[in-house]
Amino acid sequence: MSITFKTAVTPFLLDQKEKEMSKRNVFIKISFLALAISFFMAFRVLAQNPQRDAFNKGKKHIFLSEYDAAIVELNKAIELNPNDADAYCNRGIAYSSKGDHDRAISDFNEAIKLNPNNIYACYNRGLAYGFQHNFDQAISDFTKAIELNPNFAQAYNNRGNAYSYKGDNDRAISDFTKAIDLDPNEANAYNNRGVSYTVKGDFDKAISDCSNAIKINPNFSKAYRQRGAAYDAKGNYEQAISDYTKAIELNPKDAVAYNNRGYAFFLKSNLGQAISDCTKAIEINPNLAEAYDSRAEAYYSQKEYAKAWDDEHKAESLGLKLNLAFLKKLKTASGREK
Repeated sequence: MSITFKTAVTPFLLDQKEKEMSKRNVFIKISFLALAISFFMAFRVLAQNPQRDAFNKGKKHIFLSEYDAAIVELNKAIELNPNDADAYCNRGIAYSSKGDHDRAISDFNEAIKLNPNNIYACYNRGLAYGFQHNFDQAISDFTKAIELNPNFAQAYNNRGNAYSYKGDNDRAISDFTKAIDLDPNEANAYNNRGVSYTVKGDFDKAISDCSNAIKINPNFSKAYRQRGAAYDAKGNYEQAISDYTKAIELNPKDAVAYNNRGYAFFLKSNLGQAISDCTKAIEINPNLAEAYDSRAEAYYSQKEYAKAWDDEHKAESLGLKLNLAFLKKLKTASGREK
């Protein structure tokens, strides 16, 4: 089974490029810190200054997650002062928060053109590139942000995520460690480092990091799910199921947690619960290919070969690289070639 990197407390993206691991290493996830709204400059309210008034209204709307309204106000601010780098930066944040990363990058480019040392434009452009899976450019931008502020813990954390997505887990761990050194209460960095340790097969360190993330934030559902994946990889299915269950309690819409718990139940030969959990995962996210693949194995074990074939076909249609050894077993048992 491959690792799925999906949105966390704040993500890079939900459909990140999957990394191949063994079936029992199940799903792992990285959390990306949220966009750094550039409230780094104080509210510069000047009497009877329409440009500043529009600018500050735009920032307030971003703070309230009212992104369309923010864009309207920031459009006014830019029209009144086309050289306001901060206005472009904040509008880029609003666009990126809406998922329009192309427009966001265009605005961050303009902000950096007007002020090459605009650290938040560099940082947020790095996030936007990350959402677009352009990890090399994201790393470049996070590196620039770190050069401008060597104590920028979030930039280290997100650069670590970009390295992790590229498969460079040693550099990722180094960056996550630096982020933790700078901010020991950054639960995301602990959880992210736990992801990289799991990928490297250092499951005890992964469990320790996820436990630290949970200690900092007891409601961090992704940390429970990640710790469950590490326990799963160690063969401790009872503890894995317990952590997946907690993750589901905290976030009932977590399709990956349902799939992971379903596969853990499958490994414990609880086929009915395995099928139930995988089916729930599919209800939440019909495009989660791994859930079809997991359910196919459970159906196979129940000798429901037609259903297993249907699920394998669906998983393949969603882009999952199928397990050839399992397909061979299914072909032999069912007397079918496909």
